[in-house]
Amino acid sequence: MGMQNSAPIILHNLYKRGLHALLSSNFLFAENALSKYLELNPSDDRAYFWRAYANKKLKNNKKAIEDYNKAIEIAPHTANYYLQRGIVQSRLNQSQQAIEDFTAAIQIEPMNTDALYDRALEYGKLEKNDLAVKDFNKVINLKPNFPEAYIYRGICYYLQSKHTFCYRDALRASKLGNRQLVEQFKDELKCY
Repeated sequence: MGMQNSAPIILHNLYKRGLHALLSSNFLFAENALSKYLELNPSDDRAYFWRAYANKKLKNNKKAIEDYNKAIEIAPHTANYYLQRGIVQSRLNQSQQAIEDFTAAIQIEPMNTDALYDRALEYGKLEKNDLAVKDFNKVINLKPNFPEAYIYRGICYYLQSKHTFCYRDALRASKLGNRQLVEQFKDELKCY
């Protein structure tokens, strides 16, 4: 009887240890603690999410995707789960899967600037510049002081031979204070 009463405390402590380890950047310990927790409580989507995060930091991308899949299976209406899985897909150069995940996140949270921005970057990788510009426009409308969105939209404009728009975006990014990024942008354009 005493062991049954201690089970919720043990579960709570394992979960808490895992989160504390994440905060301390001890990702291996976090992954282990959350794995033990999930053995005892396999229906907690948050624990799969946090273990996926630990695995992402450990560059265990396949395990991270498996955990994001499980979290999504349990809680399919959580935009951040799709967003984070999309980031891992992007890291693996799986742009189409990443776009699908970012799109799912946007369907749940239409003003999710992180998902819009990341999807725009993936569209850019696939040279779908019209789609990338549309997403960058949405990001800039929601977050007008985001210099990186101007820079990458400017690159898309450049690739579309819309040099006036490209220049305007570089100028706006520069005014927002990210001169280093603007210099990188100028160097990038020399490649084309």
